[in-house]
Amino acid sequence: ASVWADRRTVPIQTIDRSLQIEAQRTLHKHFSNDTNVEISVFNRKILLTGIVTTASRKQEIEDLLRRDQNPREIINEIPATQALPKFTTQLSDASITSAVKTALIATRDVPSNSMRITTYSGVVYLMGLVTENEGKAAAHVASGVLGVQSVVKVFEYISEADRQQIEKKPDVSNHTSY
Repeated sequence: ASVWADRRTVPIQTIDRSLQIEAQRTLHKHFSNDTNVEISVFNRKILLTGIVTTASRKQEIEDLLRRDQNPREIINEIPATQALPKFTTQLSDASITSAVKTALIATRDVPSNSMRITTYSGVVYLMGLVTENEGKAAAHVASGVLGVQSVVKVFEYISEADRQQIEKKPDVSNHTSY
């Protein structure tokens, strides 16, 4: 059901999953356990969150993924810092992501199945194919969730006409069963 409700085509969903797996493999191969980077992919856009110790490592990761994975875009939100996140922060992030997903599902006219939600250190990143109004509504809902420090919209905006075209379902009412 979630595949059907997603605004991306099934082939793009498959490409996104493969891109995420390959990007994770690439990072592990080149940096082993030397990085704390999370990769989220939506519509061939890679979002990088996490922490690295130097600005040069941040750029090195981005350049490597751009070269090896050929994404449409890389959104590099990795800060360079020596401080590693605490385990409790990671648990809190998972809880926030879950709460945001629940809040979006409960919100009318927000296509939650067409969004990817990532949380890192209390910052919620929203990715997806949405209209401007849907994006504003989703960001507003997410910002009201307990523990959210800020919301970053990484949406790909579509027109209302595009939304209607994407959401057109085949008319099966005229088909006769045999």
